[in-house]
Amino acid sequence: MNEEPQDDGASKGDDFYVGYLPVPWGHSRFLRVAVPVALWVFASVAGVLAFSQRDPGEAVWDTSVVREWTGIVRTDPVPFLETDDGPLLIVQVGKIGAQERVSAHADRPAIVRGWSLTRGDRRMIELEPGETAIEPTGPVIEKAATRELAETVSISGEIVDSKCFLGAMKPGNGKGHKACAILCIRGGIPAVVVGTDDAGRTTWAVVYAGSPILPEAWLDRVAEPVELAGRLESVGGLPVLRLDPG
Repeated sequence: MNEEPQDDGASKGDDFYVGYLPVPWGHSRFLRVAVPVALWVFASVAGVLAFSQRDPGEAVWDTSVVREWTGIVRTDPVPFLETDDGPLLIVQVGKIGAQERVSAHADRPAIVRGWSLTRGDRRMIELEPGETAIEPTGPVIEKAATRELAETVSISGEIVDSKCFLGAMKPGNGKGHKACAILCIRGGIPAVVVGTDDAGRTTWAVVYAGSPILPEAWLDRVAEPVELAGRLESVGGLPVLRLDPG
């Protein structure tokens, strides 16, 4: 008696899939085409998304070593260290400004210790914890920071929090960073405007609207396209855009 041959499930006429048998011919043919195509599509989409991301910039937050800077501690209009090499904004660890911490050392020469944040020629010090972060080296200096004559300008750009923009976050600007920027600015981190003035020059300046901390009424303008008109001046080398607080 002749026995019927066993069907191994791989014949062209049977596409029923059984896990322990070879993949049916119809399924196999589909997978040979579908898998490479799917992989190619996924790789292409990933590449497009990667290359479409906004450049986060060259900001650097160096937390590898505590550094020292020597200069004059200033609190007007915001906390910064005036040095021969230019100004450095001063903030604390986290989303906290340094207004209270530096107030006792206003207008005094000092050694300031902390971590460096830089973006091009714009610099910031994140103070290390402890009393040794600011070490006065002399008495109060009666001479105020050098002020250059202000000019009235209009700047088109974006209000950002200076700490994230200088390297604490990447990117530290844009609508995706709006909530973080508002928390930082509300906590006392200096707000800055980044954009171009009416002469087409790239501009970066601290936004001062009657207070070292940006007023609450201005926070909805953070991370949004804005046009700000005010007096642009230099205080100890720090560019400051003074606005009407109203």
